[in-house]
Amino acid sequence: MRIISVVVLIICLCIAANAQDSLNVSLVGSLYENWDVADDVKVIGDYAYVAAGYSGLRILDISDPETPIEVGYCQTPDDAEAVDVQGNYAYIADWEKALRIIDISDPSDPHEVGFLETSSWPECVAVEGNYAYITGWGG
Repeated sequence: MRIISVVVLIICLCIAANAQDSLNVSLVGSLYENWDVADDVKVIGDYAYVAAGYSGLRILDISDPETPIEVGYCQTPDDAEAVDVQGNYAYIADWEKALRIIDISDPSDPHEVGFLETSSWPECVAVEGNYAYITGWGG
């Protein structure tokens, strides 16, 4: 049996230019959701894209940092470990040996448009230009 944990997404605002000074960091807003986990996040403009484990890709509107709102999600077949975003696509390192490609052009209706099977269990993904770089283990 899998226990669903409550995930806290905390958005911090750096008050001063030096983020290394912990006295200049404060909690601005948070979102409590019944997701599996929040393994990774990528922020682009007013949206945060969260790789939420067995809860797939979650998209949050963070235009008002004090009250982030979940606006869409795309369930992935397995455990969404990591996310990167380029243009209208989110790239998900999905634990069941695959890179998932999600169309996020409409944040309220993200949907998978393709996938690539990998020889290992992917844990991280970075997209640059026409290439996706994936790290993982096994296989």
